[in-house]
Amino acid sequence: MKIEISAEAESDIERGFWFYESQEPGIGDYFRSSVFADIESLVIHGGSHILVEGYHRKVCKTFPFNIYYEMMSENSLLIIAVIGQRENRKPK
Repeated sequence: MKIEISAEAESDIERGFWFYESQEPGIGDYFRSSVFADIESLVIHGGSHILVEGYHRKVCKTFPFNIYYEMMSENSLLIIAVIGQRENRKPK
């Protein structure tokens, strides 16, 4: 499965990185690697997650974030947003 990440989702990951990095140096790197591991799991499990706001939502395993994605075809998907569970924001 081919996985693409939108510019907005990349920006979301970067904001999450800096939030956690400001808490304690090194946690930002752990956040980023954890989110990318969750994204990589979509190679196998893409399309199997619940639909929310018209997008599939995968709950991250380690950090309180949700990955929203859209199936583009049977063999590809697009990550739309990576949103903290406490954020009052919908994926676009």
